[in-house]
Amino acid sequence: MKNLVTMVMALCCSIGFAIAQQNNPLSSTGYSTEAPVGYWLELETTQVHEGGALDGQTTYRVYLNTLNETDYLSACSGDEANPMFINAPEGWSNSAFNAGWNASGINPLFLPSFPELAFDSFLDIGGFDSNSSVGPSLATGAVAFEQEFVGPTPIGSSFVVDDATGGAWFIPFPGLDQAATHPGFAGPEKRVLVAQLTSAGDIDGQIQVQVFIEGDQGDEFRDVLPLCPSGSCGGCTDLAALNYDEEAFYDDGTCEFGVAGCTDESACNFDAAATINEGCEYAEAGLD
Repeated sequence: MKNLVTMVMALCCSIGFAIAQQNNPLSSTGYSTEAPVGYWLELETTQVHEGGALDGQTTYRVYLNTLNETDYLSACSGDEANPMFINAPEGWSNSAFNAGWNASGINPLFLPSFPELAFDSFLDIGGFDSNSSVGPSLATGAVAFEQEFVGPTPIGSSFVVDDATGGAWFIPFPGLDQAATHPGFAGPEKRVLVAQLTSAGDIDGQIQVQVFIEGDQGDEFRDVLPLCPSGSCGGCTDLAALNYDEEAFYDDGTCEFGVAGCTDESACNFDAAATINEGCEYAEAGLD
């Protein structure tokens, strides 16, 4: 069987181009395999539960943060070459009132009677309930990871998608004219919801994403991004800064600029031009 992830991502492009009447740009060099700085998956704490059916658990949301309002998240996937996993040692809660794996099964009309439904664990692209989700499509191989989010299973389990066939959830590109209303576009907040997880323990993982920058299928990247808790994975991304961090996924405003050297006049290596103190050296006692 051919790799499902490759087929899905090609489908996401070809359908979108049929709508836009453009040419499919996919080729061995038709996209970047590295996300530009500023694109990252954030694991955000949404709700800490005290009391009730979810007592002691925490609800997290996973967002793809982007640089532009018209950036489009087409697919989330994993395969042998680009493994996807979500690891939650304590598992995650699934509501019996959402029989599906995505957010389209969360009906807001049920929330007054079943408030825990709002914190159901799911996978999606941009949607958080039946009003906002367009119902992503699914392709799976050896690992039926979506079953870990189906309502009748009260506790979902960690999974790894790293087989040759792979698996994905996706929404073919709808056309740039849908940017103001379609949940797959980043919008004014410049982020797209990817998943919601309610668990009594810690969560980590990674997901391969396919993104069309500014809704341009000719400017695409596919990259495996880790789930970064809020406040992590950032750093200084300015090459001219003293504390440039090549591992940072986004700039967190901590860049330091200036001339490094010893600013202590009593040190042997005092540097009058230095603006940032670094590497002071002092003579041993009794020595000139």
